[in-house]
Amino acid sequence: MFKIIQYHSYCQFIYLPLLIGLRL
Repeated sequence: MFKIIQYHSYCQFIYLPLLIGLRL
């Protein structure tokens, strides 16, 4: 269960800057 949460936060850290970069 904890692994899934850790993986989700890891994805957020990668995809958030990626989405912001695409918008700019």
